[in-house]
Amino acid sequence: MEINNANFGNIDSNGGPIQLGNNYITNVFEGLEDLSNDFKEQLKTIEQTIYSFKPKTALDFLNNLEKRVTEKNIKDKDKILSKILFLKGACKRELDEYKKENSAEDFIKASNLNPTENGFRERACVEYLNLNDNKKALVKAEEILQIDEYNKSAWFVKAVTSTDIKNFLSFIPAVVIENYNFRLSIISHIIATENLSFLENLSEYDLVLDIAFEKYNEVTFDNLEAWRIAIDLSINKVLHDYPSKYICGEHFIVEDNPLMEKVFNLLGLYVSKLSDTEIKDSISHQKFYYNYFGYLLTNKENYYQDILNDYSNTPKPYWFYTFSFCQILNHKKDYVKSLECIIEYEQSQDVLSSEFFIVKSALF
Repeated sequence: MEINNANFGNIDSNGGPIQLGNNYITNVFEGLEDLSNDFKEQLKTIEQTIYSFKPKTALDFLNNLEKRVTEKNIKDKDKILSKILFLKGACKRELDEYKKENSAEDFIKASNLNPTENGFRERACVEYLNLNDNKKALVKAEEILQIDEYNKSAWFVKAVTSTDIKNFLSFIPAVVIENYNFRLSIISHIIATENLSFLENLSEYDLVLDIAFEKYNEVTFDNLEAWRIAIDLSINKVLHDYPSKYICGEHFIVEDNPLMEKVFNLLGLYVSKLSDTEIKDSISHQKFYYNYFGYLLTNKENYYQDILNDYSNTPKPYWFYTFSFCQILNHKKDYVKSLECIIEYEQSQDVLSSEFFIVKSALF
């Protein structure tokens, strides 16, 4: 049985924080030349720890350093504490035990302690959105635009808080709207909030989703947000351009699909880099789709075994996870487990899509 023109919803990282895909850790460690050698060594260790994808360990170091700095009478204490707070926010952002509000508060405190630091101010501008404080976000955006009229963070905030984003985009300066990361961040927001039926509807906003896969060669702590945005959008693109109509049967493999292979390779770079790090618990979404596309492209057993574990770690309930997982279970002829997943999803929902009933009926 096939599903024609299936639209299984927009794929995202489980309602994560509002973000702009820019590097934001770079140069935080600069400007602390007056610290004692002891503090400098600690900061050097923290820097190395963060860039080794060990945010939990780095956060412990930062909390200890924050306590020591607070207790001492040293020059530029607020400046030093602001950098510590900023880095704490960056670490918390990558750890599942902290909410987006926790990291947002640290970023904003950092900016308040060091208001002349442009990077901190720009970050705070966006982070107010993660506290649902649009008013302060807009105030900060206007302050920034008074001195930097082409600032991407400020224009991003003004765009996503506008009452008519489709119309507002035409007022954004060309040098801003044409910036690659800015465009992807705006597209990501539109897909998440504007209920697009098809990616082609982006043309109504004078936008086209075009992922520059060649840009993504190395995953660093500094560019994690940019990678996540690109990954989510690329998954959306491949599922919209090539909707998988499979429910059951022998044939479940995709041949000659360069886009899916690019997305699979992109996911592979991200997952392999982070699987053995302190961030490993936060990549279940990416691991799930890495193994899903791996099985779709090859039907190899290792991807099947891995996705069995991945599904148990994905947040529930989301139809795009359930449908994708049941496709693979059906291909492996494990219809009992597939039906169990379908029923579990059904019991969690008040309103069910037509695709759900088609899939369920095929299992009886």
